[in-house]
Amino acid sequence: METSEYKTTYALLYYLSIAILHAPQIIMISVTIFLAREFRNVHSVFRQSFYVFVFIFTLCYNVAALAWAVAYLNILSSEIEIAYNLIILRYYTLVVGSWNTAVCVNRVTAIISPVKHSTIWSKTTTTIAAACLLAYPIIFQTPFLQNSCWKTVASSMCLEYQVLNMYVVAVSVIAHALLGLLLITMALAFARCKGWLATQSAETKLIAQTLMTSLLLMCVGITKMVSMLKFYDGNMALHQELALVGTILLAMYSYIVVGGLFLASPTFRKKYAEFYHCKTAFSVRVMYSSQVSPDHELQAHAPHSNGHYSNEKPSVI
Repeated sequence: METSEYKTTYALLYYLSIAILHAPQIIMISVTIFLAREFRNVHSVFRQSFYVFVFIFTLCYNVAALAWAVAYLNILSSEIEIAYNLIILRYYTLVVGSWNTAVCVNRVTAIISPVKHSTIWSKTTTTIAAACLLAYPIIFQTPFLQNSCWKTVASSMCLEYQVLNMYVVAVSVIAHALLGLLLITMALAFARCKGWLATQSAETKLIAQTLMTSLLLMCVGITKMVSMLKFYDGNMALHQELALVGTILLAMYSYIVVGGLFLASPTFRKKYAEFYHCKTAFSVRVMYSSQVSPDHELQAHAPHSNGHYSNEKPSVI
């Protein structure tokens, strides 16, 4: 039986999830427009794999946020609205998981092979990786869409089916987070042994960026998984509350991705500010980091195949 305390908690978490999800939407849209414009410029320093992945993330976020906004218009029945929200939630969760793995692999190549990084991530490789990133959630969900319960929660059987679906998604997200942590840790260990991590700044930035996204992703997966387990235990109140907490954590992922991008890349901040004519707001001196991005430093201090170190100007990523 629902108590007033439960209703208050649920309402608070529900509206908090909406606020956190949509708060950065203007920034996300602006970043999407900015990168789309930069990709059209053949001389842009942002025509690189990492920024392609950032563009894909912001695009998927904007689509998901706008799709969720449709549910707020009350044009759908309550049953369809629940199924509709679950479909969007599952797709976006799977996109975040695959995106995290793709970026970790991208970072691994930047750490262990900085000189060949741009060659490895050619236009063809990046296109294939981007296509796989977007197709993965659809392929992953295809077996579940074969069941007639995919679009409804009307019966207890269909509700249980939806919960099972989300449970599998949660497990996959945890797997992506663990894989990302493993890849970046091994790459950093390898680079340290080779003496390629020339500065503490480069290492710290790479560790911070990857650890924060992967750890948050793991928290999302664990929270969702525990929420589904509470459903099977019959504790519906805790199940729904934990599900909302997981959604809040998932919504916070975008803050780390874009926030980290602005903090770690002075070049991105400068070009973004120039594009939107807000140079004054963004012309803050960087006090705790150099004006060179982490991959700049790694590429600048990494040895060539002949054993000599590069004096050439490295790429932004």
